[in-house]
Amino acid sequence: MRLLENDRIMNGQETPALQPVYLGDSVYASFNGYAIVLTTNNGHDDDPRNHIVIEPEVWRDLLSFVEARRRKVQPVGAGARKIEEVKARHARELAKLGEMICVLNRVPEEIVRKCEVYNEQLDFNNLTREETVAILSALPAGTWTKSVNASLPYLIDYEGVVDGVKVRLWGAAPPESCRVIEVEEVVPATTIKRRKIICSDKEPL
Repeated sequence: MRLLENDRIMNGQETPALQPVYLGDSVYASFNGYAIVLTTNNGHDDDPRNHIVIEPEVWRDLLSFVEARRRKVQPVGAGARKIEEVKARHARELAKLGEMICVLNRVPEEIVRKCEVYNEQLDFNNLTREETVAILSALPAGTWTKSVNASLPYLIDYEGVVDGVKVRLWGAAPPESCRVIEVEEVVPATTIKRRKIICSDKEPL
């Protein structure tokens, strides 16, 4: 049963008073022509009767509260889909973690301590030349890409893919046959300097 016309109350307009209507749990609602009045009454003579007067401004805030809560409640179907998406993502992460563990098992234990998972790849940091050679020998990536380390230009980075897992050797000591040099390259209207790795053919790693 409707107690009032929402649009009129929201605008603060008076409407005819309505008699109390039982809502449940000993609570009655009535309308005095301007505001909603909630009253507790269990029917006993000694029952303390409490009154709550809900004026138009409060009524608008109450409706806003109910609407906000309604929007936050997801349908059961949407909640179930969200759970399945989370489970699928966790399954993919666990599978990738298993692949990483298989790769790490092929690396000497003392070098594994220098590894961390970064951006979904295995990152070996600050390696000596001996440690670098040990990893390159244990993990055949097919092709290892060498580049100058951005922070330490006298060191190099190796990047490769081993059994579907990205592996990076960050800040590794370069081979004795390689050195980092600085060259000037002319770009139209600009001259820039770049660092390059120059290696002989004697030591491909």
